[in-house]
Amino acid sequence: MALKEVKASPRVAFLLPSLRGGGVERVTLELSRGLVKSGLGVDLVLGKAEGPLMGQVPPGVRIVDLGLSQRLRLVRAYFPLKKYLRQNRPDWFIPVWDFLEFVPLQAAWSTGIRTLMVLHNTTDCISALPLVKRFLAWPTMRLSLRGTWARKRRGLAVGRLHPQKGFDLALEAIALLKRHGLKVRLLILGEGPENERLLALRRRLGLEGDVEFGGFAPNPYPFIKRAKGLVMSSVYEGLPLVLLEALALGTPVVAARGKGGIGEALGEGRFGLLVERTAEGLAQGIARVMRGDYPRPSPEALQAHLSVYSLQNSVRAYLEAMGLGEYA
Repeated sequence: MALKEVKASPRVAFLLPSLRGGGVERVTLELSRGLVKSGLGVDLVLGKAEGPLMGQVPPGVRIVDLGLSQRLRLVRAYFPLKKYLRQNRPDWFIPVWDFLEFVPLQAAWSTGIRTLMVLHNTTDCISALPLVKRFLAWPTMRLSLRGTWARKRRGLAVGRLHPQKGFDLALEAIALLKRHGLKVRLLILGEGPENERLLALRRRLGLEGDVEFGGFAPNPYPFIKRAKGLVMSSVYEGLPLVLLEALALGTPVVAARGKGGIGEALGEGRFGLLVERTAEGLAQGIARVMRGDYPRPSPEALQAHLSVYSLQNSVRAYLEAMGLGEYA
């Protein structure tokens, strides 16, 4: 009697610089969880296995540590990544490394590994990147509460301290409200290269007692749940996960209009306030949220909106894009 051949499950490899924190990293971990539940093998290839999200790697996901220091990490990743791909031969390779993805793409092409490129920001945000990143981006475009912080008149902003997030606009809006007699406290959760510049701006605007930088929070949900409102000031976003999380937790949202998926996440204003991208516009939106003047969709409408972005639907979209619809 002939033995039936057992087909090995497909293996997918995600590539990230590290798990130091951010929306893209958290999304990747959740997608990995969903793919494992669908029966796929998942490798999480990291430039260096470090960061506060390391403890949130789902069971069944294999960590591959390239062991690279941060200096020129992407460029130096080429040879160890190529070695990993040649030896392990994953069925699909998904690099998630900002816009400088030409290096991992070249490693994948040189080893003949099928690659799925997923753009985590809108294409028109490239104009906001430094010149060298704009040049390198185009070839890849194929496709627990701290202190006494509480809910009363407390706004929350979450994101990497990076020019993309536009936190300078948020600080200017808080300063404008203060000048008009409305004292609003803002907690910003995140770390990044803009930290010193934003601290200096806070001093210059006289907001030391009004704006707090809380650092990175591996679990931002208690903060989001307790906030009076979530404030987004990003210049551009792909699909801002934190807006969807705030809506799911019942926290009002005010967002300055920007490029990409900000409007989409808020149903173009049906599920949260969308305001003009000025200090005055954002200040007016924050004031409205503080006094309870914001969209209040029905639970049914909100649930229907959020279900589009569920983990199940996202995993199905990835599986279909890789021709693995039978695992959905």
